[in-house]
Amino acid sequence: MIQLNFFKRQKKNKKIFLDNQLVSFNLGKKRLDVINKLVKNLFELNENKKFKDLKDVQKYLNKTKYYKLEKNLDIMTKLEGYVLKCFKSKKIINNHIVGMEFPINVRIIHPSSPLQIKTRYSTASIHCDPWAGEPDDMINVVINLIINNETSNIKIIKTSHKETQMYKKLTNTYKNKNFLNSKKYFDLLEHLKEKKTYNLKNIPGQVFIFSGYLPHYTQRKGNQVRIGLEFRLRTRSPFYDTKNWNSRLNRSGRYWHLPKKNILNFDKKLKFEYSKINKYI
Repeated sequence: MIQLNFFKRQKKNKKIFLDNQLVSFNLGKKRLDVINKLVKNLFELNENKKFKDLKDVQKYLNKTKYYKLEKNLDIMTKLEGYVLKCFKSKKIINNHIVGMEFPINVRIIHPSSPLQIKTRYSTASIHCDPWAGEPDDMINVVINLIINNETSNIKIIKTSHKETQMYKKLTNTYKNKNFLNSKKYFDLLEHLKEKKTYNLKNIPGQVFIFSGYLPHYTQRKGNQVRIGLEFRLRTRSPFYDTKNWNSRLNRSGRYWHLPKKNILNFDKKLKFEYSKINKYI
């Protein structure tokens, strides 16, 4: 698997290396505060009102059952740049990462699954993202922003290299139909429910970076909204396969080239992306 080369490079840093396909670290308060402020700005634009901080946003969201956040592209560009800056300081980003999802997803996880989310696509179901059509070279990134004992959290199932190879084959076998609706998936689900999960630090500022073939799920609980960031890194070019470029579900056009320098607004990001595309042409 192409992702393994990325994780092999992380083994040198034993402080963050949890397993062959899972690393985790904390951003620290100063960096978390910067990210929280950028995310807070998104909600302020969306609501046309001021919030004291991101915890104040959470209090507002606790009164909702579902929330749609519009993404200001300039703020999302700054957010991406700052997250990458944090990762580079930890030597997380190496030459095996060539692309990433844009914009980053600001995840708002309610205690109960909203009716607007179809059950088969709910993150509360145990899944590997490529089973639902995501690129098979992807790496997951989850960043906790607002989280406590009364919010949901992420669970990642302990998985051997041999098992990840098996999960990858399932994607290939069922690539022409929805694996998450198949009998084979429900049979596998019973097996996955019995497996142990990693002992993760589900605290503010904690980052989890893990292979696309580590089964995981959202454990919904408590009575408060969790706020976090989620996105995917690519170990192949975003143009490696353009089959689902305009698909409404899992649109592969969401993936852009990894910025080589800090880009502060969307216009400059667009120009950088065009410069990369022109090389293909």
